[in-house]
Amino acid sequence: MYIEPHYDGTRVSYLQPVGGGATPKPVQPSFEYKIVGIYNDNQNKRRGFLYDGITFKDIFVPSSFAPYISETYARAISGSKIVGYSTTTLGFQRPFIFDGENYSLIYAPGKDVREATGIDGENIVGRYIQSGKDRGFLYNNTTFTDIFVPGSTYTSADAIDGSIIAGTTIISNQYHGFLFNGSTYQTFQYPSSGSTRVRGISGLNVLGLAGFPFPQPDIYFIYDGSSFTNITIPRQGIPWNIKNQNFVGQLDDGSFEAFFYDGSTLKTFLF
Repeated sequence: MYIEPHYDGTRVSYLQPVGGGATPKPVQPSFEYKIVGIYNDNQNKRRGFLYDGITFKDIFVPSSFAPYISETYARAISGSKIVGYSTTTLGFQRPFIFDGENYSLIYAPGKDVREATGIDGENIVGRYIQSGKDRGFLYNNTTFTDIFVPGSTYTSADAIDGSIIAGTTIISNQYHGFLFNGSTYQTFQYPSSGSTRVRGISGLNVLGLAGFPFPQPDIYFIYDGSSFTNITIPRQGIPWNIKNQNFVGQLDDGSFEAFFYDGSTLKTFLF
């Protein structure tokens, strides 16, 4: 399973029917979060999913809504809203919002909007292209705000938590992470790394990936605004996002499973 998940912290629970007319008994999911991600179907096409610890729901932008849809990438969730993007057979990307029942597309006049990658409440972040240059955006269903690190040649707004946006930017041909609080940009780079990229944010903690020349392995880390802490997930886990002190991602041990990891217990699942 290929997974780039985000989860919203919502507690979920169920009632399991029992025989003989008895009162249904509570069933607890394996964790208390809703997770979205990406899986490959039997035609090796990528589709999105929503998983709540017990059941899976398919997330796929229908061709009747947006013609020529080929694949759907569910990238982030907040409450009942899921954002991501679809690709078309013509090579275009179409960012979407899914509220549990209906899909809507994200447009901005004069901008080639490519990806919606993060959501918190009504605020959505992502990436678009204008005049051949990649730039980030903040969208609140009304206003489309440009996110662009000064002096950079590329900016992608990858994640948002409250009023803080985290993302990845290219300065002097090197990838850096950045934080934006609505007025000030702060860039950061993992020490001695060849590249630093952002994957998620929770509170003041940014989940990132530091790249190094072969054969030195990449390092996953948490950045709190001033210092870096390395993290390791059992079974060669690749973390894709963070919520509080929990991580979700994909195992790289050949099992094709996704995981939920709270720092001590690894819980795996497969669509």
